[in-house]
Amino acid sequence: PVPPSPGTLEARAMRFEQDMEYQESLAADQAKERQRQEAEAAAKREAEEAAVRAEREAADAARAEQEVAAQIEGIRAKLPPEPPASAPEPTVLVVVRLPDGARLAPRRFLCSSKVEVVYWFVQVALFERDRSQGKQHDPGNTFDLVTNMPANAFTDKQLTCADAGLTGQTLLMVQFHAVRGS
Repeated sequence: PVPPSPGTLEARAMRFEQDMEYQESLAADQAKERQRQEAEAAAKREAEEAAVRAEREAADAARAEQEVAAQIEGIRAKLPPEPPASAPEPTVLVVVRLPDGARLAPRRFLCSSKVEVVYWFVQVALFERDRSQGKQHDPGNTFDLVTNMPANAFTDKQLTCADAGLTGQTLLMVQFHAVRGS
C-alpha cells in the first residue's frame, strides 16, 4: 500500500475536526432543546398547579362567603321589624356612625329590646355594605357600639335599650376591636 499524501492526511484531519465540531454542536443543540422542553413542561406544570390552587381558593372563598351569608341571614331572621314612630311603647332612634365617617340608615328600636338587637342590626348593615362595595365581609371583625358624650361602651348586650341608657335619639359609633397579632 501507498501511504497517503500529506495533502490527503491534512484533508482527513480537517474533516475529522469538522465532524467532531459538528457532533459537539449537535450535542449542545440537543441539550439546549431538552432544557427548553423541560423548562416548558415545568412552567406548564406550575401554571396548572397555580390554576388548581386558584380554583380551590376561589371555592373556599365562595364557601366562606356562603357561610357568612347564612350566618347573617340567621341574624336577620332574629331581627324584629322596625317599630313605627307612633308605636305605643317607647322607642329609641339609633343613628350609627362607622369609623370611616359614613352613617348607617337610622333605625328605630323598642326601648324594651335588648342591646343585642342593635348589634344584630349593625352586623347585618355592615354585611350588606361590604357586599354592595364588592368587599368580602369578615365576620371575625368584632366591634363595640360606643357613645362619645358621655363616653360609654354598650358591651352588656343582655340589657334592654332603656336599661343601657339608649333612649330618645342616640348616635352610636362602631369601634372595631384591634386584630390580634397586628
